Amino acid sequence: MYYVLLFIIAILPVVLLGIYINSKDNEKEPKTLLVGLFSAGILSCVLVLLISALMEKIFPFFGRDLNKFNYFELLLYTFIGISLVEEGCKWFFTTIIGYKNRNFDEAYDIIVYATFVSLGFASIENLLYVYNGNIVTGVLRALTSVPGHVCFGITMGYYLLLAKIAKKNNNRKLHIKNLILSILIPIIEHGLYDFCAFSKSTILMLLLLAGLVVFFILSHNKIKVLSGITEKVRYDNKYCPNCGKEVSTLFCSNCGNKNK
Repeated sequence: MYYVLLFIIAILPVVLLGIYINSKDNEKEPKTLLVGLFSAGILSCVLVLLISALMEKIFPFFGRDLNKFNYFELLLYTFIGISLVEEGCKWFFTTIIGYKNRNFDEAYDIIVYATFVSLGFASIENLLYVYNGNIVTGVLRALTSVPGHVCFGITMGYYLLLAKIAKKNNNRKLHIKNLILSILIPIIEHGLYDFCAFSKSTILMLLLLAGLVVFFILSHNKIKVLSGITEKVRYDNKYCPNCGKEVSTLFCSNCGNKNK
């Protein structure tokens, strides 16, 4: 019975946040797509475990006891060994499955895609932590870590949206810039979160809690604003009527013809 309770505590915040994120979508995404994104998040967690194990073999530094790290070593570990690997894996599946998906035609869609990948990841990570901890661990993570992963996903989705808009406007430079920011900013956010959490410094922990409140508010505002945008970010014309090349923007990249 105790392990069933731990399972519920670990999974419940994932389910509730998933329902909340999806409820804000005006035009609901296909259920098969959402299941695929969530499953990809689970796969990304498995991939992270494999990459982390490989990194520890190649670079023994990443396999050291956290309690023996000084602040500089902890900074390297949290930003490279944790944040870069985790957000990199989530970004890979979000872009491959979500960003390039034909259903991504509204601003809020990519927020749903990125957060569902994050929730898939968080579900497995949370189960591992809670089963190795206790009920208190589960409650604390339900209030911090799981919403944190969702916020990282919202940030990722936000910059992927900006990249999509730049691509729609044929601004290649801005498109690439926002693609880079879509992975870089979540890495920084996640790295700072873990650095403060693992530092065992009272001051940094207090800063972390204050930062989380601000972070949650900003993420909620992004959801509110983006879910209210109805303008399409993708054109439905699949092929250019002039040259026949496949297009998804206002102007054909091959002949320059404007798609009506």
